[in-house]
Amino acid sequence: MRLALYFQRKAEIAVVLTDLAMGQMDGIALVRALRKIDPAVRVIASSGHFQKENLAVLNGLGVKVFLEKPYTPTSCCARCGWCWSRCR
Repeated sequence: MRLALYFQRKAEIAVVLTDLAMGQMDGIALVRALRKIDPAVRVIASSGHFQKENLAVLNGLGVKVFLEKPYTPTSCCARCGWCWSRCR
């Protein structure tokens, strides 16, 4: 599971990129769980359509970087670099 992997390897993970719409656990639930493990985790939220309610919740959880689909490898890398340098 995603959380178990993060817990085991969090020292090796610089940024978590999560989609908001996932099967067993949505992105907001994942961010909440990650914050319990590591309050300083850097998170990028991705979606094809960001709803205002979700943005407000994510902002409240400290998510500062958003990546709208469809995205390119270049735009994804740029957002990861921005997150790495400014999110802490």
